[in-house]
Amino acid sequence: MKKALMVLTGTLVLIGTASAGNVDSKVDAKVDNLCVYQTTSGSDVNTTANFKGADINLGQYRANAATTKENAAIVTVLCNRGTTLDRKFPATVNLKSNGSDDLVVKITDTTLPYSTGTQNNPDTWNVDVKLVAEAGQWNVKGGTFTGTLSVTLSYN
Repeated sequence: MKKALMVLTGTLVLIGTASAGNVDSKVDAKVDNLCVYQTTSGSDVNTTANFKGADINLGQYRANAATTKENAAIVTVLCNRGTTLDRKFPATVNLKSNGSDDLVVKITDTTLPYSTGTQNNPDTWNVDVKLVAEAGQWNVKGGTFTGTLSVTLSYN
């Protein structure tokens, strides 16, 4: 019995003094650039989807003076840091009304990133435009005119 106890004790000592080794594993991750639309409710929608931007009211137009809307916000886009947001705007949008010539509105991209991302915060882009209905469009009859401004957004 004494001999069996000594063998058992020696075995326990060997188990208790075993040396530990390290195992190193390489961990890789690929981070894709991502931009999403920020909705008014605060949810995000991937920019590969079609999205309805904010409505823009140009206001009252009269042929003897240009009507301008500065920095009309279309949508807010959130991107991971350093992602370039590319924007393609048409030069003009033709607003239509029944029985009239089109009211032609010139479009200028006035987008600037207003917030550069920091740790845990995205780069934030307000996609804005300047709209100008030039004076001298006397051929346009009175009425309510509507059209669609289609902007293409992409990122690298």
